[in-house]
Amino acid sequence: MFCFAGKGTQQMTLARYVGLGALAVAAAACTPKPPAPPPAATAAMQQLPPGRIYTFHSSAQSGCPGLDWHVVLTPDNMLDGMIAWNNWQSMAHATGSINPQARTFQMTAEEVGGRHRTADISGSVRSDGYLVANITGPNVSCQGIMVGWSAAPPPSQ
Repeated sequence: MFCFAGKGTQQMTLARYVGLGALAVAAAACTPKPPAPPPAATAAMQQLPPGRIYTFHSSAQSGCPGLDWHVVLTPDNMLDGMIAWNNWQSMAHATGSINPQARTFQMTAEEVGGRHRTADISGSVRSDGYLVANITGPNVSCQGIMVGWSAAPPPSQ
């Protein structure tokens, strides 16, 4: 083995380190990173703002009629609103609550007029704020209904 001492060896060693460093930087730059969630999704993961309105229309499916939702989240994590079916010919008042820490919710819907039937609604709150609802009641069984949300714009000044 030959050992050369001097300026040339130091420059060659320095060139190797620079070359290896550049290779490492290039490899890191080419490594795909998971995309960051959009700011709206990040905000939704952190909080469920009062005044959020869950509105949705679903088509009829096996064991589940077409449903129209209009439910509001209150400042104390309560849910209050209505759910209609049969093209708005039948309607229920829905009340319940969200557990923000567990990201779950539960509601009871009681038919207005008619036979005053009740249904239990429970499920989870996705990281983007959507509800994933399961409904059970007389002659109804709906599973995995995705209920979207919106929020009022900030007040104008």
